Amino acid sequence: MKHYYLLLLIIVTACNNHNRNSTLLKEDIEEDSISLCYNPILGREIKKFIDYNDSLDNTRSKNKKNIIPIVYDIMFNTFKGSCYIILGKNFFYDKEQAKNYFYYKNYLIIYNNSDTTCVQSFINEDKMIKFKDSIPGYKDVSESNMEYDTPLRVFKVINQDSLETIYTGIIWRPEEL
Repeated sequence: MKHYYLLLLIIVTACNNHNRNSTLLKEDIEEDSISLCYNPILGREIKKFIDYNDSLDNTRSKNKKNIIPIVYDIMFNTFKGSCYIILGKNFFYDKEQAKNYFYYKNYLIIYNNSDTTCVQSFINEDKMIKFKDSIPGYKDVSESNMEYDTPLRVFKVINQDSLETIYTGIIWRPEEL
């Protein structure tokens, strides 16, 4: 009978350690997903933007599960000869613009199509999931039946190692630069 209890104790201990190590590994992989997909400067700004929105957000419960699935958009744009990076928080993705995506902190982080060359030094598309037709658990903006405005943060690219925050708010109008 002693051997039975000893064997049971070993099995329970091994299962507990396995779960603890799996959780830690999953968090490490999730934490690294931004640094794998984006250069360190942009990765840091994405994390800060998400953390800032988390501190204000009433749509998430205490256990960090999304009540409303949150999508973070990353867009690159050229205006008046300068490159801009726009981070946006959204409730839907735009399948007409979606190019690649990944997950971070239970959020969908989506990189939208961009025709500007400033993208090259900021993203690593090979580390992202290629967008096909849809993303399970999330809705395309065409399925939206509401009007809403969401937070944005806009950066002017100084160089690949330097971004200047030029706007934080709801609606950005580049023509006002």
